[in-house]
Amino acid sequence: MSSSSNYTVRAVLSVMAAVAGCSSSSEPRLTAPASIVVQNVPPTTATVGANITPVPRFVVKDSGGHALGNVSVFFYTTPGATVTPTTVATDANGVAQPSAWLLGTHAGNMVLTASIAAPSVSTSITVVAQPGPAATLQLPPSASLGLTDTVSIGLALDAYGNALPATALNLSSSNTAVATIGSGKVIAQSAGSAVVTVSVPGTALSGSVSVTVFERFGHLSGRPFGIAYVSGSPGKILVSSLDVNALSFVNGSTFGITSLVNTSATPSDVFVNSAGTAAYVSAVDGAAVTVVNVTSAAGSGAIAEPGSARVLLSPDGSKLYVGKNGGLDVFAIPAGTLTKSISLPGSQMNGLAISSDGSVLYASERFSGKVWRYNTATMTATDSISTGGSAQDVVLHEASGNVYVANESGWVDVFSAANLATVTRINNIGGAFAMRLTADGSKLYVSGTQAGVVYIIDRASGTVDKTVLVGGAPRRIAFLPDGRALVANEAGYVSLVH
Repeated sequence: MSSSSNYTVRAVLSVMAAVAGCSSSSEPRLTAPASIVVQNVPPTTATVGANITPVPRFVVKDSGGHALGNVSVFFYTTPGATVTPTTVATDANGVAQPSAWLLGTHAGNMVLTASIAAPSVSTSITVVAQPGPAATLQLPPSASLGLTDTVSIGLALDAYGNALPATALNLSSSNTAVATIGSGKVIAQSAGSAVVTVSVPGTALSGSVSVTVFERFGHLSGRPFGIAYVSGSPGKILVSSLDVNALSFVNGSTFGITSLVNTSATPSDVFVNSAGTAAYVSAVDGAAVTVVNVTSAAGSGAIAEPGSARVLLSPDGSKLYVGKNGGLDVFAIPAGTLTKSISLPGSQMNGLAISSDGSVLYASERFSGKVWRYNTATMTATDSISTGGSAQDVVLHEASGNVYVANESGWVDVFSAANLATVTRINNIGGAFAMRLTADGSKLYVSGTQAGVVYIIDRASGTVDKTVLVGGAPRRIAFLPDGRALVANEAGYVSLVH
């Protein structure tokens, strides 16, 4: 072969090799945009109104991870913030970057989104806009707290009206026996008054708030209604709450809720046996009286009894009297078997009291205002009287031989315990509902549901010694060993009255 022929062959082989090289699978193949990647991450937090630095950069890539140039990327951000420009084409390295991202004036999450129209691809980053320096301080003129309340007082705002966290405030109390400070909040300690001074460190912003701590504890849900006290160290306060259908166990010293026991619907009353081991909870809209083990704070059974309003144990604990919608029933305890049923259609027996020997039971009916005296051996009515209005709680004072009947129409009737003959009427007791005698029998505590007050009546003279405003709708009453009355209130708390 001639030298020229060899040259021709070598040239052809070179061209073929070049062509083969161009078709190699290692050569990048650019496809449609498949992802947008954040190249530089901005700070996670910034002050409202801040211009974010560095401005986020985004890289557009295909499915193989190769950067794509000349792709239009659209930017949009949370309303109130601004991004400019709103459209940028990627450069040769696939990078698109707005020139500025300015946060809005409202605190919260600010989002910047980069997107491509077709195919639809997007990614977002978030910066939390935090309030700026305090510019104003807002304080209430006064604050009312209960014994277990812990609340924030005062609000520091930046120039745009964003609230700073409570921990940004410095609080101090003039009377730490009444209210202390912890974690930026006021903590009620005991009834009384204190002045809480509020300031913002590093500024001239300051002010004061008059704080009054009332003798009450809460906040209990579901409208507290029935109440009982069980002695112990510490004692237990049992509160039945309407709506949530539960019995709350409250520490008798700290007034903190320790347990919650489910009950039948609308528990309006709770009665504890003399040993303090079992509680019976009525249920106006339920199907049963709930039996609760007080020691373990747990339900221990139920006594079938639809529409029960009041519950009362005989002094020896062997009988449970239940005033209900439509009459009065008697159950043997602990078996829970029905032994006697008295039908009074259209009635609701809402007041019960029993003699110390268990031989006589007094019952009131709220709709007719009628009061009955029963011989418990036969459960026959020996006497009755119509009081008018809406008869409610009944209290027996054996030493004086009198029965007291609260009437929600605005009075308390006094009858002879022997035959229900009228003795007198104590007027101007607005909305008289629940009623309890003090341990020495000298005072009657009456809840005035409609007026939000508790009346303390001298029993012997029938005069009102004191009217205590508790607010809300006070209901049933129990006593602490120190003589203070516990008054359940539908407004969500229990008042301590003395």
